[in-house]
Amino acid sequence: MNRAGKLPFQRMDSTGWQNLALAGLLIFYLIQICFDLFWHTTCGHLAIDYCAFWSTGKVANTNGFGAVYNLQLIGKVQKTTFPNLTATTPTPFLPVFIIPFQSLALLDVYSSFWIWTILNLILIISYLYYLSTQWSDRSFSMRFILMMLISLPIFINIFTGQVNAWLMICLGEFMRAILAGKKIKAGLWLGGLLLKPQTLVLIVPFLLIQRTYKVLAGWVTSSIVLMGVSLALVGSNGLQKLVGLWLGYVGGLPTNDVEIMMNWRMLGLHLSSITFPIFGWIVVGLGSISTLLATAYLCYRQIDFHTKSFVMVLFGLLAATDLFAWHSHIHMAMILIPPIIYLKGQNQLPDDILNTWVFLPAGVYTIVFILASLTSVNILPASLNGALNFLRGASEFGLNIYILSWVINSFRKHNV
Repeated sequence: MNRAGKLPFQRMDSTGWQNLALAGLLIFYLIQICFDLFWHTTCGHLAIDYCAFWSTGKVANTNGFGAVYNLQLIGKVQKTTFPNLTATTPTPFLPVFIIPFQSLALLDVYSSFWIWTILNLILIISYLYYLSTQWSDRSFSMRFILMMLISLPIFINIFTGQVNAWLMICLGEFMRAILAGKKIKAGLWLGGLLLKPQTLVLIVPFLLIQRTYKVLAGWVTSSIVLMGVSLALVGSNGLQKLVGLWLGYVGGLPTNDVEIMMNWRMLGLHLSSITFPIFGWIVVGLGSISTLLATAYLCYRQIDFHTKSFVMVLFGLLAATDLFAWHSHIHMAMILIPPIIYLKGQNQLPDDILNTWVFLPAGVYTIVFILASLTSVNILPASLNGALNFLRGASEFGLNIYILSWVINSFRKHNV
């Protein structure tokens, strides 16, 4: 008790409790990183995706770009450098996107990861601040920027060494260009989403339905350039191997981690494991169809691309993409951040949406980490691991449904 004889935190309002939660999450993230460093799990847990990118850059340096999809060579590098890995992790990017990792692979994997992490943090913080100044007459508080940074998609992106900052920037610049009436420029930026082509699965059909041919022309142009550079780097045979790798991701590779995704595929996998396979596939099919119908409802009317209506539709469309895409991990939800910033700046985003975005997935992740730690030391049964994996993905899965439903209801109630 304090000197007044009252319990601490007794008079805090909701903002105070949220600030306490933000501080707690930040401390938890730092503790988790410290534990992984102490346990020497770099490339096995911490930086797990970055290490795959680094090894591909290493192969490109030593064997040439023609070998960047050679799983045998990549596996050899990974087993030599990080022997605790049990399966080869490929890099399913177009060759043009592998070029930066060639430079990073000139350094050892541990030093280069921290350089990559620092650069990522600088880039993400700078761009969050930049967008906040572009889309609001008033400056965003540092608390809002911190809330974005604490959100689980950004933390997982940093923790695993992912590349989703590029997706966030391409989406943000795509939005800025469209809102300014620069449609060809918007399409050029959209080409950057080829880094993870599954992010385009609903956006491109939406643009076709809306007959935004200038945007599509810009997208085709940048796509041709990126594909052309990639073809020059690896040749047609190399691109065929990349397509084969993408098909492998569709079928399922050992390192896909489907059980912790945030899509219908994840839900179907878990339902199949506790019921029977056909039931899981039925749920995946029905869920995917319902998502398509929901996006069709948003897309069928003519949208004014210079207003908040476009951003609202895009917000719902991106949430639907996270649900519908066959390969959709939590860190990919960073594509939702630009619409969140715009809608917040225009006072169109309810606090419930923002608070749920920040606290629900991160809170569930924290609980799951603690429970998983208890299973690893046999305090809790290992049979809980399946349920814990489900919870990790389900929090972001449910959030995507919540966002998509909110956007649809906003159109129905207010005809935005």
